[in-house]
Amino acid sequence: MLTLHTTNDGLVPVQNEQAYQSVTVAAGSGQLLRQMYVQRAGHCTFSPAEVLTALSALERRVTTGQWGDTGNVVALNTQAAALGPAYNVISPSAGTVIPAAPAFAAYQPSAFLRPYTTLPPNLDDSYVTSLDPKSANGPSGAGVIVVSATAGAYRVRVTMSGLKPGSSHALRFHRGTCVLPGPVLLPMPNLVADASGTATITAWVGNRDWAAIVSEAAYLDVNERGSAPFGPVIACGNVN
Repeated sequence: MLTLHTTNDGLVPVQNEQAYQSVTVAAGSGQLLRQMYVQRAGHCTFSPAEVLTALSALERRVTTGQWGDTGNVVALNTQAAALGPAYNVISPSAGTVIPAAPAFAAYQPSAFLRPYTTLPPNLDDSYVTSLDPKSANGPSGAGVIVVSATAGAYRVRVTMSGLKPGSSHALRFHRGTCVLPGPVLLPMPNLVADASGTATITAWVGNRDWAAIVSEAAYLDVNERGSAPFGPVIACGNVN
């Protein structure tokens, strides 16, 4: 993989390259990645000469198994310049073409603000959520996912109190967070309150479904009713 990025890209921050490099190295594949930078403003404002020079570097890697002098910006700029003025131009806007000298530069972007990892989630961790009421004096509860001895299955236990006795409530895992809600990932058995207004369910979640839940941000919510239309969310908690 060879990446090419302008250093002053206002659309796709150049820090993306730092994030990509960090996870590639962490995954043990750093030797398969090289990154090139062009000192220029704008998104992908590369000249044809710069693109062809980068492509040549990638072709050499595929053919010889070696990256060669891909880090030598003087050599890269010399190679691009040798393609002539017809290829050393950029089009910063529709209908405009202006000369642009090769601008490969030695550059290291600053850290991307959001950490990335290629490591899979540890499915055998215990995960918890605090189901917080969506209104004052509303019902609340807690959930915990406990690793089971049964291979590939995970036990989910959710308890809520403050419900109307005998009431039934839909319980579902979603992608996203309680603040930034997303689509349903997995419906769970309904919470059905007993005479004291307390409801508890224990259910099993398969490996694939559980991996989908914990691989990214997910939350668990409780709806006003147990069947469609489910009504508003009465309690919600992010899975941690």
